[in-house]
Amino acid sequence: TLKKKPGAIHRSTAMRQMNSKLQDIYTKYYTENPRDFIDLIELISKEGLEKIEESIKELEKINPLNIDTEKIKLLCNRQKETIDENKYKNTEIEEHSKLILNHYGDLLKNSSGDFDKEALII
Repeated sequence: TLKKKPGAIHRSTAMRQMNSKLQDIYTKYYTENPRDFIDLIELISKEGLEKIEESIKELEKINPLNIDTEKIKLLCNRQKETIDENKYKNTEIEEHSKLILNHYGDLLKNSSGDFDKEALII
């Protein structure tokens, strides 16, 4: 029923019985667009209120005057960046680079004794 007549939500029994956090979200961001709020409620049923609140807080940091359900959906659906396995595996180039650096290190270790001796100037 609310989907057909979303303007009736602010006077509805459902609104009075609604979670106080949801009521706050409605009064802050959705009084002008109750149809969008109905979509938000559907999103909350999928994602959970906590995730929606986190998304709203993130959006408030960007632009507190322009928060809507589409932006909240975008943040909720955004995939967490997966940690690429390459970050933990050494590539072939890294292996060769480390090998070369080890060779240089070995050269410096062996030649450090020569640096300690005084050179004879003729």
